[in-house]
Amino acid sequence: MIEQIRTYISSKKYRLTLHAEIEREADKIFISEIEEAFSSNNCMIIEDYPEDKRGITNSYGLCNL
Repeated sequence: MIEQIRTYISSKKYRLTLHAEIEREADKIFISEIEEAFSSNNCMIIEDYPEDKRGITNSYGLCNL
């Protein structure tokens, strides 16, 4: 799954939720930093929300160690 997510990110075929955007801005994280983190071999899925309560499918919590 992480390889598929990397493919989406490298081809710019992804979107962040409003919540993710708010958190990203609050933490002063640039989109480029998120994209760069996915290119790391240390990036891993730590949570999987197959049917997110907001109706979003394929929602994940990710970590870059």
